[in-house]
Amino acid sequence: MRWLRIGGLVAVFVLPLTIAASAARHEIQADFRPNRSAPARPAVLEDAKLEAISFDARGITLRGWFIPSSNGAAVLLVHGTDANRTQLAPEAHLLAQHGYGVLLFDWPGHGESGGAVTWNANERAALGAALDLASQTPGIDPDRIGVLAFSMGSMIAIQVAARDQRVAALVVEGTFADADNQLRYAFRHWGALSQLPALWTARWLGLRSEEQRPKDVIDEIAPRPVFVIAGTADDIVPPDQSRALFDAAREPKSWWLIPGATHGRYADAAGAAAYEEKLIRFYDDALLQTGKSSALTHGAM
Repeated sequence: MRWLRIGGLVAVFVLPLTIAASAARHEIQADFRPNRSAPARPAVLEDAKLEAISFDARGITLRGWFIPSSNGAAVLLVHGTDANRTQLAPEAHLLAQHGYGVLLFDWPGHGESGGAVTWNANERAALGAALDLASQTPGIDPDRIGVLAFSMGSMIAIQVAARDQRVAALVVEGTFADADNQLRYAFRHWGALSQLPALWTARWLGLRSEEQRPKDVIDEIAPRPVFVIAGTADDIVPPDQSRALFDAAREPKSWWLIPGATHGRYADAAGAAAYEEKLIRFYDDALLQTGKSSALTHGAM
C-alpha cells in the first residue's frame, strides 16, 4: 500500500503546486503578451486636435497621439499593462481642455508600437524618447513637462523621473511600492502554493526584484512634486501598497485615497469635478508658476 501513500502525497502537495504554478505562469505571461490592436480614436477625444506621431527608442518604433499645447506645458500619459494609449483618454481630454499639450503613446509590445514587453529597459527607453520628443516640440517649454502614469506604467515613470530632471511633476495612480509584495498579494488565494510560482515565473520572464521596487527610488524625484492617487476598493493594487510608496517619497508630495475607487477611472468614484480640480491644480502649481524658468517667457523661438 506504499504506493497509495505516495500517490496521496503527490495529490496533496505536487498536484496543487503544479496547478498553481500553471495558473500563475499563464496570468503573468498575459502581461507580457497583450492583445494587440490599432487604437481607435476615442469619442472623448473626437473634437481634440489629435496628431498621429511615431518616434524611436532603442530601435523600436513607438506610435501615439499628440495634442498641441496652448499654455506652454505638456503632460505625457502612460498606460498600464495589457492596454494601449486609449486607457487614459479621459485624462487627456481633461488636460487638453485646460490648455496642456498631451502626448499619449503605446508602450513597446502594446497597441501599434513595435518591440517586446519587458517592463524594464525597453519601457524606460520609450518614456525617455517620449520626453525627448516633447521637449523638442515647438510650443512646449522643456521645463514644463509632467507625466501621468497608471498601474504598471507608474513603476516605469517613477524610475525614469528619479533620474531624468525633465519630469517636472509626476502623478501616479494605482501604483504598487514593491513588485514582489504586489505579486504575493495578487496570488494570495492559495498562499505559498500560488505565491511562490508567481515569483518564480516573474524571475523567469526577466523581472529583477531589485529593479521592481519604485519605493526605493521615488525619494530621488524631490524637490519635484509627486501626487499619489489610490482607491479604497482597489482589489488589484491594495491602497496600502500605494500608501507605502507615498511614505517613501520626499516632499513636496500629495496623497489622495478615493473612497470606493477601484483600479482606474478615479474620476468616476471621486466625481468629475473633484478629480478635475485636484489634478489640474497639481499641474498648474507645478508647471505654470510664473516664477518658473521658461524658454518661452524668455522669448526663445
